[in-house]
Parts: sequence; C-alpha cells; structure tokens
Amino acid sequence: MENSSEMIDEWGLKSRLDKKLYRLYLFETCFGLAIAFLSKIVFLEYTMLIVAIVILILSSNMRCHDIGKSGWYQLIPFYFIYLIFAPSKIEDNKYISYPKMGLPSRGKRKNKK
Repeated sequence: MENSSEMIDEWGLKSRLDKKLYRLYLFETCFGLAIAFLSKIVFLEYTMLIVAIVILILSSNMRCHDIGKSGWYQLIPFYFIYLIFAPSKIEDNKYISYPKMGLPSRGKRKNKK
C-alpha cells in the first residue's frame, strides 16, 4: 500500500501549472465536452463529463498552488476566472517550491580565456 505523499506525486499534484497551460486545459476540456455532447452518444457524454470534472479539479488545484493559495479556493464560484489571469508566484510558497531550472546566476561571470 502506498502512502498518501507517493500517490500525490503520481497524480502530479506537487507540481506547478502556469496560466498558459491552465488556459489550454480549460480549452481542451470544453472542446472535448462539446464534441462528446454533439455526438449524441450517451455513454460518451457521461464518460467525458466525468473525465472533464476530474481534469478541471486537478488542474485547478495545481494552479491554486502555483499562485500560493490552497486548493480549496477552487470551491469559490467563478474562481477559475481569477485563476486564468492571476500571475504565478516566482518564489517558494507553503504548497510547492519553485522549480530550479538551472538558469545562470545573476552574479559576476568569470571570463574564460
């Protein structure tokens, strides 16, 4: 049996989701739902609805952590609109640490000769 922190890592809930990817997830989910409901196949409609709800909950949770808020904030009606436009926090917060991308330091560089 896995502990809860390993399960969270597998689902990707300890990662960040910037606003570009969040917008992409929202667009893809809405597009997939539209295709499913236009197809008039009942099984496909309900399956896509369940998948869309899970994707939206998980992506909104990661986006909330990216801006430094708890995932429970997504229960506020229309909070997803704020998530679309809110800037990401570029420092560690209590939910997630900022990824170190291996960028060069801002200190003085030694010239190689």
